[in-house]
Amino acid sequence: AVDGLPTHADYIARHCGAPLGQSIDPTDSSIVIDRRGFPVDVSGDRWELNEPTAKIVLDWSVLALRNVEIENAFKRYFGWLITTQSPVSVRNAFHFLPCFTRTAAFRAAEDTSIAIPYLAFSEARAALKKADRWKLHYARQVYRWCEAQGYAHFDFEVSCQLDDLVIGGNTKGQAVRSKNPNKGPLDAQEVASLTNALRAARLTNSIPLAEQALVWLALSTGSNAIQYACLREEDLKEERLGNEVVAYILRIPRHKKGHVDHRAEFKERRLTRFVGELLADLIAQNRAHNPDVEKGPAARPILRSNSPSYGHNHPLVEWAWHLKSDDVNKMLQRAVKQLGVLSRTGEPLILRSEERCWTLAIQRWMPCLRVSAA
Repeated sequence: AVDGLPTHADYIARHCGAPLGQSIDPTDSSIVIDRRGFPVDVSGDRWELNEPTAKIVLDWSVLALRNVEIENAFKRYFGWLITTQSPVSVRNAFHFLPCFTRTAAFRAAEDTSIAIPYLAFSEARAALKKADRWKLHYARQVYRWCEAQGYAHFDFEVSCQLDDLVIGGNTKGQAVRSKNPNKGPLDAQEVASLTNALRAARLTNSIPLAEQALVWLALSTGSNAIQYACLREEDLKEERLGNEVVAYILRIPRHKKGHVDHRAEFKERRLTRFVGELLADLIAQNRAHNPDVEKGPAARPILRSNSPSYGHNHPLVEWAWHLKSDDVNKMLQRAVKQLGVLSRTGEPLILRSEERCWTLAIQRWMPCLRVSAA
């Protein structure tokens, strides 16, 4: 180092965990092995990742990169990222990259032999709203990695400048604090109206059993759609007092804990007997309608798809009958619409399953966030 400044080797060791001269290039092959040990085909411009709770495809045509060298560098970065990060994390990094690649400075660098300048980050930061500037974190990671690998169009001095770039994080609890009455958690009256409508639906069977169960789960546990999509029959346990079932325990897969497997760790939630019996009835219904599923390699989810997502030879075959998280949210919205519950503004209530959020107005936990009013 000169006058205390880091050398290029110091920078690589700090930010990339690879010694100088060691190029990490998994996309020399058409197949990359993800962190769960499953293959990902990276030979074309559409890379489908192995994510059981969502369909995730990296579509390189969306970025519309004009420089082959830059595109190859980015592809090598994402090939490496697939081996170390979850598919959802990889998707997020890819999804937010255009805020950087569509700047005038980036496009100018694509059309010349110069390195992508710091100006591209400055332009991107200026174009983004303050609440969205956290998205640049992903572009900074890509730039640092590509420069550390020695790829053309990425400059060491720019990488050092990026150390001082203050990006910040995304705003937490924004929906809770929103002044828009059509956003944020349910109030006490909305919860009461939803609960009454659900109890009536239980008596009349006006909506499918699975939809009743999902809305009750959202109200009872406050988990998110991915967690509900991961639930399986064995997660529901009876709690007995003598010969009588007095309550039910539901094991809910923990989310955002960095586990490779979605069902590696659980938290237990105690359900009322009413909600537990509803889930038990749904499990019995699923088994009656699909008796042959037991013979295959696929697991038995509580919220079951009408058709399998994967064949017997697919790496994710055990998740074949699980719903995707988007399907869970659509089911929740459909159920509430059929229940006919109105929001505090008098408009139809539209919900999305989210993590629980604290509502200062009524001083209690409310699990569902309203997306908008119809």
